Amino acid sequence: MTQPVPITFIKKANMVFGSVDLTASYRLEEDQIPSCYYMTDEGSFARFRPLHRDGFLIEQSHTRVVGMYAGTWDHLNTFDHNRQNNNNIKLHVLGSTKREILDQVDQLHSQNKISTNQIQQMNANPPGNPDRRLYYVNDGPLHGIFFQQVTGGQQYRAMHVVDARRETDQAHTGHVFMKNIYLRKYYEGALPDLLSKLELCGTSPQTLPNVADFTQLETAAKQPLISNDQYFAVGAFGNRASQNAFIQAVIRRFT
Repeated sequence: MTQPVPITFIKKANMVFGSVDLTASYRLEEDQIPSCYYMTDEGSFARFRPLHRDGFLIEQSHTRVVGMYAGTWDHLNTFDHNRQNNNNIKLHVLGSTKREILDQVDQLHSQNKISTNQIQQMNANPPGNPDRRLYYVNDGPLHGIFFQQVTGGQQYRAMHVVDARRETDQAHTGHVFMKNIYLRKYYEGALPDLLSKLELCGTSPQTLPNVADFTQLETAAKQPLISNDQYFAVGAFGNRASQNAFIQAVIRRFT
């Protein structure tokens, strides 16, 4: 399905979580525009993916099953096959509606809370016997992120987003899961006002320049922003930093 924005359920009340990039040393990547996930109680789904090598995207579908996992996902098989048969992952299925996901995240985050310093210390000397607990970071730069050990003797891994149209379909695997309130706080601190501009796609039509060129940002012919289409791939810019700057400039012109 595709449609021009607005997609009316894209709004603060329907953001269920986000996803972020981490460095190899488990710190938040600086050069990023995190993805934002929105759902309704009826199961409609939208994912804002502002910055990606393939370009800016609003993915939309009528249904979605969502989870978070650590380990090695088998992309050749379905969501359900991975859930039942993949011994190389730890998977937590979160649900298929806004209410299910928010309730499950609240339940999971209340169990084993640790600080950013603690997870870094645990990863400096991971236990040899498998630790099956899921940990939620409730303090420091990684606040809002879950970690779990997949195999004894290995480091605890940040939980990543996984979602599929149905459990019987192959899944999209995303970046590191972050609880919605802390995703919004990240935007407020690192990218002021950008999220409020993105969420204008829930209230009014938006257009994009039809060329990836800063010098024509104001003068280029406009095209409507349509869900499930990709815009401004990194190849049009030569590097991620230029792509990031251009996409931010485009978003800040939303009205």
